[in-house]
Amino acid sequence: MQLIESYLSEIERFLPARQRADILGELRSSLEEQVLDLAGDNAPGLDEQKSVINRLGHPMSVASGYQAQRYLIGPELFPTFVQTLKIVLVVVAAIQLAIMMIAYVTSGWTTSVIGMLTGVFDTLLWASLVVSIVFVIIEYSGHRLDWYDKWSADSLSLSARSSVDRGGLISDLISEGIFLLWWNDVLVLQNWIPGARELFTVTLGDVWGPLYLPLNLLFGAWFLLHTYVLIRDLWQPIALYTELILGAVCIGIGVWLLAHRPLLSVSGDIGVNGELIVDRVMMTVVVGVVLVTVWEFGKAVRRLMSARRIIG
Repeated sequence: MQLIESYLSEIERFLPARQRADILGELRSSLEEQVLDLAGDNAPGLDEQKSVINRLGHPMSVASGYQAQRYLIGPELFPTFVQTLKIVLVVVAAIQLAIMMIAYVTSGWTTSVIGMLTGVFDTLLWASLVVSIVFVIIEYSGHRLDWYDKWSADSLSLSARSSVDRGGLISDLISEGIFLLWWNDVLVLQNWIPGARELFTVTLGDVWGPLYLPLNLLFGAWFLLHTYVLIRDLWQPIALYTELILGAVCIGIGVWLLAHRPLLSVSGDIGVNGELIVDRVMMTVVVGVVLVTVWEFGKAVRRLMSARRIIG
């Protein structure tokens, strides 16, 4: 039942992780039974599914019934709080990344890894505090958001969907953000080996020159895509196809780099063996990125096939 599965996908976003599978199984059985009872001797269709879904209500409202009581924010409002907090944090982090890029372009400002992480952590902490205070006020003022009552099954999509790995997406966003800052010279990775900078310097080889814009576009698109999916908390077909295209481009760039070595340029007293070691280290990094991308490519294919099987 297409609409039932889409409805369950929406509810899944707000359920406690440990109970998610059991709750979804229970809801699926109950909803399908109600649809069959409503259809009677006829084949169940969209009208019966919409009627049963509208009777149960907004996915957040349904999920709130499975949330434990919170000290400051009750179970009715907690799913909304979590969803809002997630959106705010992702948007704030993206804005801060953009501000860092603009500051570099306009004034040549740069920062270290520790400086960047400290700044981002402070900003996210303040954003979390503000959102929490707002929802505590809503909770204890006696007012509730009224979008639960305005919601209907007509807002659900029949498109194939797949749940997300939030931890994996957050890791992707962090790595993509750090790469973009480093690639554009906003983030400075210092050499922490004592005396190493006096002996030799390592820079990117000439092979990287033509890739400045392509890598900016690739990782920028990835960052925006993963931000959207994390906020939406669902992999939709268009997002999965975009992930596959970006993955294929990344794999192609990685293979091209491996065929056009050396990847790094070494100057100074390091010796032939040292240059070979540095080049092999960089080659291993590129191979690792390609293998990880191949793995993520396969995961996107499996998500798409799994979602299609559910809808079919």
